[in-house]
Amino acid sequence: MKGLALKTNLWWRQHQALQSSSYRITVVHAKGGGQNFGKIDKDNERFFTAQEVADELLPAMEGRNADPRLCARVYTTCFDITHHHIVIDDLSLDRARDLWKMGF
Repeated sequence: MKGLALKTNLWWRQHQALQSSSYRITVVHAKGGGQNFGKIDKDNERFFTAQEVADELLPAMEGRNADPRLCARVYTTCFDITHHHIVIDDLSLDRARDLWKMGF
């Protein structure tokens, strides 16, 4: 399994673990800046279902993540009205324990 098929398979595994009703997809570039794929304007944002991520966004993001000029990281954030989720990247086990102790 290669490329998009592998990413799609991994996406469905991630969704199975997260079970969110919708997702925010953000691309952050190593050289600064980024893009929220659902941002319509400063007051409006579209969130995506798991199926929309698989069918629409993964194919669109595949090139961005592979382009060495962009050096992009793609972040998936769960979104629902009953929970607040944050994205934590490159977290060590010690730092995770510290956050747990602080109540996160």
